[in-house]
This record gives sequence, C-alpha cells and structure tokens, in this order.
Amino acid sequence: MGALEWKGTCVDTGAQYFTARDARFRRHVTSWIQEGIVSRWEATLASVDAPGEIRSVATSLDRYVGTPCMNRLAEHLSTGLNIRRKCEVSGIEKYDGTWRLVHTNKDPDETFDTVIIATPAKQAISLLPSGSEFVSVASGVRMLPCWALMAVFNKTVSLPYDGLFFNSTPLSWAARNNSKPARSTSEIWMLHAANDWTIDNMEADSDEIADTLLESFFHLTDVPRLHPRTVKTRLWPFAAASPALDEECLWSEKEGIGICGDWCANSRIEGAFLSGTAIAGRLLEKVGMQGSKH
Repeated sequence: MGALEWKGTCVDTGAQYFTARDARFRRHVTSWIQEGIVSRWEATLASVDAPGEIRSVATSLDRYVGTPCMNRLAEHLSTGLNIRRKCEVSGIEKYDGTWRLVHTNKDPDETFDTVIIATPAKQAISLLPSGSEFVSVASGVRMLPCWALMAVFNKTVSLPYDGLFFNSTPLSWAARNNSKPARSTSEIWMLHAANDWTIDNMEADSDEIADTLLESFFHLTDVPRLHPRTVKTRLWPFAAASPALDEECLWSEKEGIGICGDWCANSRIEGAFLSGTAIAGRLLEKVGMQGSKH
C-alpha cells in the first residue's frame, strides 16, 4: 500500500483498492468506514481489449480505498506497535533454545521464543535458517514485479472512466487518482505495467519506462494525448505472487517460526489481513497453552 506525495497530495502507487469477500474481513471494513479510515470508491470501470476498444465493466463488488491514502490503513493497524526503523535484519539464528535476529549493522542483543516473518516470499527465504521446513514452500512462490507511473496533468484526460483494466501489454491498469475519496482535485493518473512486461524491462531507464507507458496509455484508450507536467516512476519488485499459497499462514510450533503475507493467501490486501490474523491466532494459542502450564 505504497504512496507518493506530490505537492501535499497523496498518490497511491501500490495497491489501488481492495475488496472484501470474506465475512471476517468485512466486519473490520465496516468498522474502518465508521472511523473514517477507509471509504468506498464509487469508480466507473472499463476494460481495454485493443486500441480504442473499451467496454464498461459492471460489477456489484464494492471497492474500498484508504483515506486520504491507501497507506492510511497500514498506519491505523500499526498504532501502538513498537516499530523499529532503519534496522535491517539479515537472518535469524538459534541461541540457547531461542531465536536471535541477525542485524547487518549491530550484534544480536535480544532473544525471542517465536519469530513471525511478514515479508515477500523471496525475502522470507533469506531470513529463514537453511534447515527450516518452510524454505522449500516459500521457494515455490514466484514474486512478480510491476513498474508504476504517476502522471500529473494540467488538463482532464478525456475518458469517462476512473479505472481501466488493460488486456494487452505493456499496461495492466490505470486509475484516475483524483476520483478516489478525500483526494486532491488535480488530474493525476497512476499507470501499472503488466508483470511479464516489467520482468523484461526491469533494468530499463525510468524515463524510457515513463515514455513507453504514457504512449501506450493514450494509444490504447484512443484519446488525445496530453503532456504531463510531472511524472514519477516506481518499481515494485514483489508486487504479486504466482502462484499464491492457499494456507493463510505457515506455522511451526516445533521451530517457533510463523510466516504470513499476501502471498500465503490470494495476493490481495484481504488475503494479507486474513493471513496476519491467522498467524496471530496461532501465536495466541501458543501463549495460552504456555500460560495454562503455570
């Protein structure tokens, strides 16, 4: 749920919205709406099949966004947590029956009974001890990258849609950021490249990426091209999992290791949340069982 800031305006660069299919997740979404943390995005959507071939997408599925930015939800969920920044962990190691975190810039100084890893699969592999049963599981998940482009225009792009799904490369998605609740009125579009195209262009120059995505956007939508006043690109190296697991979380009571993340459950924000609550449940069960022994 990453974002860029442009002149005080928050622009969603990562996840563009989320849905709530699971009843457990919907209960939380209802609460967040009441608290003003998220809002429904009443977007007009379409699918682009070929240059100029655009068809409206009718759906009864509600789409939600954080307000005033997608990362507002992450900020809310992290309230009260002891988060240590600028502290890179490169691995975990056994120490006297417990775990120690291996830091890149200092010696281990704390021990833990249980370690929960909430990172993309590739990063989880680098953190896990070589003998962990989860190394092979995480190795079977391929994390796909995505180039993202923010484009700010002085004029309104002549499209009657707020979000577009593209069925031909290099684009996969485009959204009018200012159509979302609690955003600036400035005409700002966020373009996402297709995963396969991104893989082929990982090392490309950012200016080249911006030119290609903008040219494709106007070509495929067949609307008069506008020249943006500002563009910014961002590469998401772990944007989606292929395939995602169907286990919600990975847990080993024996090892004292748990893993959660969107790649454990359908590669969506909803999946990430359910994965986190699943691992929390396992941890609470462990704490409860330990408490009952005393």
